[in-house]
Amino acid sequence: SGDQPIEISLAWTPITTSLNDYAGQLIRVAVHCVSQQTFFLMLDDVMVANDGAVLGSVEQPIIPSHTVLGNNYPNPFNPETTINFALKENAKVSIDIYNIKGQYVTSVADGDFNAGQHSVVWKGTDTHGKSVSSGVYFYKMCSGTYTQTKKMILMK
Repeated sequence: SGDQPIEISLAWTPITTSLNDYAGQLIRVAVHCVSQQTFFLMLDDVMVANDGAVLGSVEQPIIPSHTVLGNNYPNPFNPETTINFALKENAKVSIDIYNIKGQYVTSVADGDFNAGQHSVVWKGTDTHGKSVSSGVYFYKMCSGTYTQTKKMILMK
């Protein structure tokens, strides 16, 4: 908020701010906390959204500098969750789901994707379309030499 700090209550407080003044510029978002008392800061669901504004003079997709598997949301989830990932270049991607025992459950992505941001949805079902039970699951992304695994929780 620049020179005008935002005072935040102790309860979960949604805060929205416009970045329109910075259109066409590289924007880095940071949170700086200052307090004269002991405090506890939690950030959740931080999102930067483009409401249709043109980026620069020609709208172009933002290509990330690294391939990365993002966190799923919501987590815990019921009945479905969205898994985000970013590719620095066009690549074949597979994202598979495993149970707590390491047993294969299903695949949510298996194919060629363009460079950029992507998301897939897992509806909490196995390869036969049958709902799986509550518990801890893992999603594993493989793309070229990149491999990453993350944990998620299905709570019914």
